[in-house]
Amino acid sequence: MKPVNETIPFKGTRIHVIYDGSKAVKWISLHDLCRILCRQEMIGNGQAAGICRSAAKFPVYKNGKLFPFIKIYDIYTLTRSIEKENKQIARICRELEEWAGKLPVNRDLDSEPKPKQEPEPKPEPEPVPSPGIRETATVIHAAVNKAPEQNNTPVIFSYHDQPISFQAPNGVIYVNATEMARSQDKNPREWLLLAETQRFRQSLVDNGISHSLESQITTKRGSVGATWIQDSLAFKFAEWLSPDLSVWMNERIKDLLKQGYVTLGQSNIRFETAYGAQRQLPSNFREACRMLIEQEEVIEAKTRQIETDRPKVQFYQKMVGDRESFKTSFIAEELQISTIELHRFLIEERICKFEKRQYVAYPSHAALQCDHPYYWTNKKGKAYVCSVGKRWTKAGREFILDLYREKDPGNK
Repeated sequence: MKPVNETIPFKGTRIHVIYDGSKAVKWISLHDLCRILCRQEMIGNGQAAGICRSAAKFPVYKNGKLFPFIKIYDIYTLTRSIEKENKQIARICRELEEWAGKLPVNRDLDSEPKPKQEPEPKPEPEPVPSPGIRETATVIHAAVNKAPEQNNTPVIFSYHDQPISFQAPNGVIYVNATEMARSQDKNPREWLLLAETQRFRQSLVDNGISHSLESQITTKRGSVGATWIQDSLAFKFAEWLSPDLSVWMNERIKDLLKQGYVTLGQSNIRFETAYGAQRQLPSNFREACRMLIEQEEVIEAKTRQIETDRPKVQFYQKMVGDRESFKTSFIAEELQISTIELHRFLIEERICKFEKRQYVAYPSHAALQCDHPYYWTNKKGKAYVCSVGKRWTKAGREFILDLYREKDPGNK
């Protein structure tokens, strides 16, 4: 294996890197990164390689000794693990992240190379979140027709005094991810390189929401360059950046639809609304608004039902959920029979027997009972265990209820 002799400067020192065929940085020396972060011991004990899953070894010098290298995205994994130790380390971590963000990378954002022959089985794609009230309008881009040419002109909204641009070439909404990330002092590359993001992008393609992986992201170079991502990807990015930004994004997409910035066409695509209802995508904005109102009414009705049932749930939690053991009389009351009837039933079914003045489960069902201590308190306030009785566990209670209802002695 040929030794690595390419380096890139960083603050008066140099870091070994490995380029790919297109002269883009593919691997970065983990040994050099730990040296800059004053964490050489993480190399010796293998901690750094354990944190960075992409770690692999390559020769650096002619003596053939191998040194660990990592992919660009794992720089953020490494810095996130130590940046909170002190302010000096946090500053160096930020500088390294900025340095990594300016490195030349290939167009697929340094993702793992795809196999050329028989591909390995793909993992199950993560399900795309079902749209709710505010998210219903965000999935309709799957049915968008071609928009007028003027839609190529960005529309700029202000989020906390930070401009965020939207545009809709060919009727598909794109959002400026660079401006989104800047509002939270982050870099979109950090999120786009996450394995979770790669799986989500693939699920958008598999579910027909995106045409292809390449169509999800466009990059403009130059002094005013930026990364633009499709709205379906932008909402996931906004959730990662800030919940407040995610809500704001939903509102802005609704504004664009209301203003006619994009138009809706006929579609046979169906989606799952709140509480599992299957609906077809709306064909116009008025239908979309009506669908949103219906969803609000459904959720309001469910909310009222939850509030009505709240006292019952709290009572059940107090009487059943929070208890660890149950008397036979308690279970008998649930079945609306007497304690004597329930004891007779348990004896007939050979669940328990009367022994030493109490009902004790047979060894085959001993796990359904537990010991319950009874305490006596003397005049000084000190408590002593005076006796131990048998009670049914939570599993025992459920077993008895199910068995009795299955046998239903009253209907024999």
